[in-house]
Amino acid sequence: MNFDLDGVAQFLEGLSPNQGIALDTSSLVAFTTDTPIEEDRCIEIGAKFRGEDERLTYCVFMDGIEAPDVYFYGSNGRMIAAISQEMSDYANRLGI
Repeated sequence: MNFDLDGVAQFLEGLSPNQGIALDTSSLVAFTTDTPIEEDRCIEIGAKFRGEDERLTYCVFMDGIEAPDVYFYGSNGRMIAAISQEMSDYANRLGI
């Protein structure tokens, strides 16, 4: 999903109360912010999904100034589906 850079933190912070996914939001925001324009970067992170430890790959493609595309990959299909649902819900809240 394409975000305004300011919206990345807001989206990530919403994952915990809305979908039961706990992440190190500040590290992911820093990773996103530090991604150069026209570069694609990924990082593997630990996460909790409904209380269970999980591994998740977080990827960023900075396709414009302060406009990253953010992607998540992981082996837990339910967690990936929950992230996708939150992306959809987030976009609907913003009217996009």
